[in-house]
Amino acid sequence: MTQKVTALWDLNESCNLRCQYCYHVMNGEDWSHLQQPLDQIQPIMETLRAAGVTRLYFVGGEPFLRKDLGAIAGEAKRLGFETSITTNGTVLPRYRDAQLMQLFDLVEVSLDSLDPSYMAEIRTVRKVGTIQEAITHLVHAGHRVQVLAVANKLNVQDLPNLVDWCRSVGVTRLKIQPIYLPSENRNAARLPLAEADLHALRSYANEIYEPQTGVQRYYEYVVECANGAARTHLCNAFSRFIYVTATGQLQRCPSLSASLTKQPPLLHEEAHSCNSMTLDCLCVYSLIEGFDFVLKQ
Repeated sequence: MTQKVTALWDLNESCNLRCQYCYHVMNGEDWSHLQQPLDQIQPIMETLRAAGVTRLYFVGGEPFLRKDLGAIAGEAKRLGFETSITTNGTVLPRYRDAQLMQLFDLVEVSLDSLDPSYMAEIRTVRKVGTIQEAITHLVHAGHRVQVLAVANKLNVQDLPNLVDWCRSVGVTRLKIQPIYLPSENRNAARLPLAEADLHALRSYANEIYEPQTGVQRYYEYVVECANGAARTHLCNAFSRFIYVTATGQLQRCPSLSASLTKQPPLLHEEAHSCNSMTLDCLCVYSLIEGFDFVLKQ
């Protein structure tokens, strides 16, 4: 395989926040302390590498709560993986560890809004300034940084302020991802964007991003979902994406038929037809297509 193949890996199920749209906090559930020990992680990395995976995208929980994160990322680099990590931006001392941070090719920091009341209510963040300080430090230290904003009814009007702040501190990449919540989530009626908001977000994306076909496709996908379109499309998830749970299970998209999930092989060589298109697919879609959300400066 010549294209990038990504494994999205939950390194842990512990977090110092309780974001109200997080699938782990759904219906008031608490975080567990589930995580695989390092000696079990290493064989999984070797399996992924042998299968053709080229990039590990570490998520959680909050992966920086793992004290052995340096050993995990170091092993990934030893095996030749490209490494990315998503963090909530609150574990400030770890980001100042130059030896640790140089192990990541991309650091994605979650920041939905500069509004302290929103961040306190929805993200349970006490001080937004801590996250802003982390982002600013990482940019000035020369790291490749992307800010991730989950767009919803409560922060969509504040997105222009976030864009302006990102530009002011030198952030060049900002990924705005519309929220998706299943009906059983207690915030399902309160947070998801209305159809008109999703159309407006598509228009706003045309204003703030450098012209790129991939990013335009991403937000066209947003509008297609908003319109409730149902169509069969070719999905690359089975040939270019694997999800690794905090228990080490290797999973693929549950929308595809069971016959395609059986191993071997771990990855399929071709795209497969799928008739499910939802906003929940956007994270995987952007990863496997390698969209680069670059802001106009």
